[in-house]
Amino acid sequence: MMNCDKAKQLLSDYLDNTLEPGVKKEIDDFLKGNEECSKIFADAISIQNQLKSLPDVVPSEEFEINLRNRIIEFNDAGVKQAAFNKKGLSLAFSGVVLVGALYMFVFSDVGTQQNISDEILPSSTIMNNQPSVNDAAKNLVADQEKEDGQVMEQDSLNDIPEKIDNSRIHLTGDNK
Repeated sequence: MMNCDKAKQLLSDYLDNTLEPGVKKEIDDFLKGNEECSKIFADAISIQNQLKSLPDVVPSEEFEINLRNRIIEFNDAGVKQAAFNKKGLSLAFSGVVLVGALYMFVFSDVGTQQNISDEILPSSTIMNNQPSVNDAAKNLVADQEKEDGQVMEQDSLNDIPEKIDNSRIHLTGDNK
C-alpha cells in the first residue's frame, strides 16, 4: 500500500521515468487521492520543466584551461602543505624519542657495572650501638625463659663485636 513517504522516496525515479510500470501506476493512483502529496509531485514536475527550458550555458574557450590550471595549483599547494605537516610531525616524534633515549642513558644505571670487592660490607651488616625494639623483646623473652628454667640456644647475633672498623666501610660515592 502506497503512502506519501514511500511516494516521496520514489520521486526522483518518477521524474526520470525509470520506475517499473506497475509502481508508476500505483503512485499515479495514490496521487489522485492524496492532495498534499500530489502538490509536492506537481511542484517537482514544474521545477524540472523550468530547468529543461533554460538555455544551455556555453563557457568561453579559456574556461576549461583556466579551470584545469586552478585545479593543478590547488592540488600542488595541498601536496606541499601535507608534505610539510608530515615532515614536521616526523621531526617532532624523532625529537621526543631522542630526548627519551638520552634521558634513559644519562639517568639510568642500566648496563653499568658496580665495583664490588670483599672489603665493602653491605649496609645491613652495619650496627649502631642503640638498642632496638627487637633487642628489648629478645631480652624480655630471655628473662622469662630464665625464670621458667628453660635454656634456649644463644642467638648468633650476640657474637657481633661492639666496635666496627669504619675503615672497612665504603659507601657509594665515597672517594676515600
